[in-house]
Amino acid sequence: MSATGEDLGAEQLRLIERSRRFLAARQARGVDVAVDPECYLNSWAPGLGNARLRRLAFGWRAEPALLLALARDCAAALRPVPRHASPASGGGEDFEHVIVSWALPADFDEHGGFKDRYVRLASRDTPRTLWFLMLLSGSPPARTAPNVRVFQRRGNGLDRTAARTRLGRISATASEAADAAETLVRYLKAGRISQVVMPYEAQPFQHAINLAAKAHDPRISTVGYVHSALPALPTDYLFRDGAPDRLLVHGAGQAEILSRHLGWPQERVQVIRSLRYLRDAPVPFAGHILLPYAFSDPDFIARRVAAVLEAAPPASMPAWKVRNHPVRHDSERHLALVTRLEAVIARYADRTSAAADVAGQTLMIGATAAVVEALERGLRVVHVCANPLFEKHCSGIWTRMDIEELAPNVYRYRLRDAGAYIQLGDAHAAADRLGLN
Repeated sequence: MSATGEDLGAEQLRLIERSRRFLAARQARGVDVAVDPECYLNSWAPGLGNARLRRLAFGWRAEPALLLALARDCAAALRPVPRHASPASGGGEDFEHVIVSWALPADFDEHGGFKDRYVRLASRDTPRTLWFLMLLSGSPPARTAPNVRVFQRRGNGLDRTAARTRLGRISATASEAADAAETLVRYLKAGRISQVVMPYEAQPFQHAINLAAKAHDPRISTVGYVHSALPALPTDYLFRDGAPDRLLVHGAGQAEILSRHLGWPQERVQVIRSLRYLRDAPVPFAGHILLPYAFSDPDFIARRVAAVLEAAPPASMPAWKVRNHPVRHDSERHLALVTRLEAVIARYADRTSAAADVAGQTLMIGATAAVVEALERGLRVVHVCANPLFEKHCSGIWTRMDIEELAPNVYRYRLRDAGAYIQLGDAHAAADRLGLN
């Protein structure tokens, strides 16, 4: 029997409290909770922290998956993987700020310049800022702009001793975090850096970098920016060692969640207008079915989407297009689900229409922060959740949102006040709001 919305919201709050107690217990045992991947209690993507969160949620039934995730994290430390770090060549003394972000090959131009999708800044427009970029996939560019450094996971030289010392075991995730921090400190030593800024997701490597920057020079200010919306179940953002000195969020509702439920001191959280989501940008997601970063049961997803379309009156929905997650275009599982959902849409073509009055709808699947952006842009949002405990937005946490259950595992959301979670921003304001000018 599925839990009611009220019961599910209460269970989410209990799980947050269990997660806080877990982090406190780990820290009391001397574990470095800043970089321990088991403490990155992520509700939206597979990994060791996600496996631990499931163990906290579901008890002994999730123990085999946790043991498997521990084994994989250890085994990954023993496998050679590509490594690349751009040389610290020339001009290091001219940099005053560092931005730590992620990159894909498509983010670089032919000259090795970089444009960031999270804070909407380009390397050419920030000459006093060093860009330290974690490459998500593919190969690094053949050359990079003078203020760009690209980091890719290392191979046989993993610092396994450091990982064992900090965690009591070998960990690929912790080793990569230590490696990234060590590499960045070399660049800090070459300059006069006063501030380290990052689109913040509370990942172990980000905490390692913050701690290393403070150890190098306590006067360095560390700043995080929540570039999207918090996850529906935001346990990964629990306040702990390695958190930035100042955390920027683009909505009072998100600041409220951080301070009320996740332990963030109010004075460390600052509300700004969004750097990523702009008022004059085209409305995204309209007429789209959005795939999440990760999913476990494509059969369930296809059945639920089919049920939503079957229940809809004729010509009441837009001519749906399936939109893959932006960093999952090489995932065979994602591409197969795209094809499968396109077949479902074709089967219920009479439910769709090209009329403008039905265009402002979107159908979200799984754990995704896009729910909040779509709502803030005025779209009507329906959400299919395979695991509502981890994926559904509940009013116990999201107090400025109304939630309606349409069918088992299918929900409709409405915002009570526009701008509650994302204050849409203006172009060309990012440098000022990040203190880079």
